[in-house]
Amino acid sequence: MTSKNKVMYIKKRSNTSKPVWQLFRQRAASRMLTLKRSLLMPTLLVAICSVTAAAQAQTQTDELELADRLIVALERENAALKERLDTERAANAVLIELNETRKTESAALREALAAKNETIAAKDEVIDAQDNLIGELKQRTTSIWKRIGDIAIGLLGAFRRKRKKARAHRPGISFNMLCARTNQQRRAKSANIQR
Repeated sequence: MTSKNKVMYIKKRSNTSKPVWQLFRQRAASRMLTLKRSLLMPTLLVAICSVTAAAQAQTQTDELELADRLIVALERENAALKERLDTERAANAVLIELNETRKTESAALREALAAKNETIAAKDEVIDAQDNLIGELKQRTTSIWKRIGDIAIGLLGAFRRKRKKARAHRPGISFNMLCARTNQQRRAKSANIQR
């Protein structure tokens, strides 16, 4: 036998010459390895699913907490909006009242302006009438007798004033007595007129 065949024979013989317990052990190990490999995938899947489920549960609780916070924030915002709405309503009511006040004020101002315009028109009419009267009086010629009558009235008034002064300076009658008499005479005339 050649050396090559000799080595093969030894190998072949060594394969058959192994004890049975080693063969069983080897087969059991290969079966265990196959079993481990076949169980590894489901175990990994179960672990991944449990981690995923735990993550989902944690996510759900986080989402619930966030939803609760969001609800609280929305309730606060709703309360603030209601308060703002009430403020806007009150401001709107005040503005409506102010608008009504301004309308009545402007109506009163219009009436006052109309009355002022009427007064100005009436004064203009009076001024025009006076201008017409002045023009007519300028055109009239006064007679000499009317002028003499005016002069006589003026002289008569001056004479009366002079006479009154002379009475006040009479030696027997004091000025206070003269005033008292004239006051009594006036009261008597007014009493006669009232009756």
